[in-house]
Amino acid sequence: MSAPTPAPGDETPGEGYYPDPSIPGYVRYWNGGAWVPGTSRPAPKREPDEPAVVEETGPVFLDEEGYEDGRPEPAIAWQADASHQSGFAGDRVSWGGAEPPEAPESPAPEDATPPAQRVPSSNAGRAGFQRAEADELVQPSQARPAIEDGTGEPDPAEGTLTLRTRPPTVTPWKPPAPDPFQGLIAARTEGRPAPLGKRFVARLIDTVVLGALTAAAAVPLTGRAVDHIDGKIDAARQTGETVTVWLLDSTTAALGGALLGVFLVLGVLLDALPTAKWGRTLGKKLCGIDVRDIESHETPGFGAALRRWLVYGVLGILVVGIADVLWCLVDRPWRQCWHDKAARTFVAG
Repeated sequence: MSAPTPAPGDETPGEGYYPDPSIPGYVRYWNGGAWVPGTSRPAPKREPDEPAVVEETGPVFLDEEGYEDGRPEPAIAWQADASHQSGFAGDRVSWGGAEPPEAPESPAPEDATPPAQRVPSSNAGRAGFQRAEADELVQPSQARPAIEDGTGEPDPAEGTLTLRTRPPTVTPWKPPAPDPFQGLIAARTEGRPAPLGKRFVARLIDTVVLGALTAAAAVPLTGRAVDHIDGKIDAARQTGETVTVWLLDSTTAALGGALLGVFLVLGVLLDALPTAKWGRTLGKKLCGIDVRDIESHETPGFGAALRRWLVYGVLGILVVGIADVLWCLVDRPWRQCWHDKAARTFVAG
């Protein structure tokens, strides 16, 4: 398809509507380099007695056609209505006609209304912006900044789109909720040695419970040992001779070993196992104290709990346990007894 013929005095045809070379009686838009598809439309109709204004060699302006809805036509057919045109920075776009005379500027009084702002038109035409009419002007006091979320309602009284800002939502500050796990860790790491009074009461309770159960198991064993010794004495008397009777023999040693085994087993069940599982015995639970590892401040393992009990029990049988228990009075800073030092534990309050 061939390019349109430029107007007289022009080397190349400018942008605009030209007679469509493919459809007689139609015009098509030329963008300066090629025909724009889909822009063909009937050429403007003219009255029979009206002289033809559109030349085949020049562009066709669609605003030359009369308005059918009763609006007045522009004063000059070849010139767009200057009252509806404005360019960038307030410069009006000229279409070749005479510029309207500018009214002399008069000094505005102090209480005069501030100058109206020009707002971009939502239906921008060929000039890109449309000048706001008198009833479409937005005063600076009425202008509102646009908000990003697009919440705005058109005000039909002003004839413009007024965007009203929404006050920001302020969330009141709340202190962070304490983490129970962090609190447990902090409580573990901040363990301090338990008061000596609570430790003494707890040990007394545990000793009474252990002694009562051991005594209950020792009664029949002791009776058998006594009967065995009495039988040996009676047999020596019947001989009529002086005979040495040994109280410790294989029978009494077996009965004593059984009693010792009962004592140690009961200690494991009542002291070592609860300490390894919960960190406390019955007496320590009643007094609110527990046994912890000296390094991790956690409940000691079964090995440490067993070692702790064996040292305490054996030293108690050898009567050296008194020194073991009293050592916490002079130990610093964890108030450890000998059995605590052997198991690397301490009693926390």
